[in-house]
Amino acid sequence: VAFVFLLTRVDLAILLVVATAPLEGQFGSGSGPLSVTKVAGYVCIAAFLYALVKERRPLVFERGQALVLGILGLALLSTAWAADQTSAPITTTTRYAGFAVIYVIITQFGHDRVLQRRIAWTLAVTCTIAAALGLYYYLYGNAQLATLPNAQQNDFAFILATSLPFMFFLLGRTRMLRPALLAAIALVSAAILLSLSRGAF
Repeated sequence: VAFVFLLTRVDLAILLVVATAPLEGQFGSGSGPLSVTKVAGYVCIAAFLYALVKERRPLVFERGQALVLGILGLALLSTAWAADQTSAPITTTTRYAGFAVIYVIITQFGHDRVLQRRIAWTLAVTCTIAAALGLYYYLYGNAQLATLPNAQQNDFAFILATSLPFMFFLLGRTRMLRPALLAAIALVSAAILLSLSRGAF
C-alpha cells in the first residue's frame, strides 16, 4: 500500500530518499545488495517514470545536469578501462550513477519552492539525528570516531557537511525555529569534526 501511494506522489518519494540517505549507516551497509536508501531510490525512480507517463510531464534540462552527467560519463569510462576490476570501483561508480539519476529527478521540480523547502528541512532534521547518533556512539559507545555503526567516516561526514548550507538557508527564513537550527548546526559541526574526516573539508 505504501509503495503504491509513493508511486503516485513523486514529491514524497524524493523526500524519502533525502530522509534515508543520512541514516543509512544506522540500518545497514550501503554496499550491500539492497539497503534502505537503495529501496527509496528505486521507489523514487519508479514514481518519476510513472509521473512522466501519466501526467506527460516534460523533461527539464539545465546546466547542472550536464556537469553531473559528464562526471558520470568520465566515471564510467574510468571504471571500464581500470586495471582493477574488483567490486570497489564498480560500487563507487554505481553509487554515483544513483546520485546522478536522483539529482536529475530533483531538478525537474526546481520551480516548486514548497518542495525545495521540504527537502531542506528533511535533510536538516535527518542529518541532525545522524549527527546525534554518531556523537552518542563516539562518547558513550566503543566507536573511535563519530560515525554510524555501518557507515564509513568520510561518507558520514560528507553528507553531514552537505546539510549545512541548507540549514543556513533555513536559518534566514524562520525566526521561531532559529534557536533549534543553531543547535542543529552546532551538533552537525561537532560530529563532522569528531569524525576526523579530511574529505568533509
